[in-house]
Amino acid sequence: MTPTEADREYHRRWRAENPDKVARIHQRYRDAHRDDINERHGRWEKDNADTKRAYGLKYRHGMTLADWDAMWDAQGGRCYLCQEPLAGRSRGTHIDHDQSCCPPQRSCASCRRGLAHSGCNRMVGRAKDDPEWFRRFADNLEMANRRLRDPARLGMTAELAEEV
Repeated sequence: MTPTEADREYHRRWRAENPDKVARIHQRYRDAHRDDINERHGRWEKDNADTKRAYGLKYRHGMTLADWDAMWDAQGGRCYLCQEPLAGRSRGTHIDHDQSCCPPQRSCASCRRGLAHSGCNRMVGRAKDDPEWFRRFADNLEMANRRLRDPARLGMTAELAEEV
């Protein structure tokens, strides 16, 4: 027996008037079929990886896959910050952008700086996009390393330190 338009209208009205009951019914279904739902979801994600990636790029960054590939090619597959090779289209490659323009996880064409490693991108965020912070950071790291290699700190003479 196929539902009539009157049946469909009755159910639409009932769902609209009973949102809490509908939510409980849906939750019971999800609880009873969790493994099937997870398996179906995982299969969909695997079968539609490019579709999901394309949607995420378009939604979060206003880019197409071709735009991302062009950015990749322009950088030669390297992080624009450290110049080390990027892992590819994996989660480890991020689109770095100026967060004073767009919020985290979003960007536009005017604030995108380039593709970066996850760690490099996080460092830029920690530095609050301030190059001067990186200069201080590098200077202090070099000074600390020089102190560590200072023979006097280790109780050695300069001659003994050269032998080691």
